[in-house]
Formats: sequence, structure tokens, C-alpha cells
Amino acid sequence: MRIRATLSLLKDLLGMVRAHKAYFLLPLLFALVLGILLVIVLESPALIPFFYAIF
Repeated sequence: MRIRATLSLLKDLLGMVRAHKAYFLLPLLFALVLGILLVIVLESPALIPFFYAIF
């Protein structure tokens, strides 16, 4: 359910960008998606040490 709500939000935001031709918001949306994916991946405790090694 939570993933569906997030995807719905992203779909609405992309629709708003297209409708208002606000293409300057695309990098912001890309960063938002990247952050969401990072949180999903880091929920696994086995991957946290690899994340800290990168940064």
C-alpha cells in the first residue's frame, strides 16, 4: 500500500510537470526517487556497511 501511494505521488508530480511545463523540477524528482530507492535498499541490515564504505 505504501509503495502504491508513493508511485501515485510521483505520477501526479510528473503530470504536473508536463501540464505546467515546469521541466526545472525534473532534477528534484530524480533526487526524490533516488532517495526513496536508497532508503528501500538500506532497510536490509546486511547492506549498511557497504553504504558507509562508499561515503
